[in-house]
Amino acid sequence: MLLLAFLSFLCCILSWGNGSGGGTFAQLEYGILARGFRKDLLHPALLIPFAGQVLLLYAIFCRRPRFLLTLSALLLCGLLAFFVLLINLLSHHWMEAASTLPYLSLSLYILLSRKQLWRG
Repeated sequence: MLLLAFLSFLCCILSWGNGSGGGTFAQLEYGILARGFRKDLLHPALLIPFAGQVLLLYAIFCRRPRFLLTLSALLLCGLLAFFVLLINLLSHHWMEAASTLPYLSLSLYILLSRKQLWRG
């Protein structure tokens, strides 16, 4: 399930301005990482979800990840996904807004099912 959350986060479509956009988050991230680690990656809007992705990858490869690790990974990535959803809803970009729904709904499902397992 965490792998699906990771892949669905990479498919979130980012757009800004008058019809301009950066494509999916994976395309934007690849463009930044291909040029090397510069000041582009240090922007909080990219650094926070990138840290969430690293934690999510760590949780995927752990045998039994802790609830706090899963929670922090999904929330760090979810911050960008929520803001992308909010901005695209306010600017009437319905397809871009809909691209965040798989990640948000899947992460909510994971957190609710993990919390029930965590409680006992």
